[in-house]
Amino acid sequence: MIGIGKLKPKMYYWVGASSSDYAGTPPQPRSGHSAVNIGKSKVVVFGGLVDKKFLTDILVYDIG
Repeated sequence: MIGIGKLKPKMYYWVGASSSDYAGTPPQPRSGHSAVNIGKSKVVVFGGLVDKKFLTDILVYDIG
């Protein structure tokens, strides 16, 4: 299982997330991905690289 974290935006630090903070299967750990925020409540992550394999998935996180 990968470690999932969540950002406390008003305090500017990360904390460990519990299973009640998310639903579904966690995404693969990756590097070289792109991420953008949409408004103040969404973060979109695209692609990346895992074990020399390029990913083309899109993940949307609700951080609101």
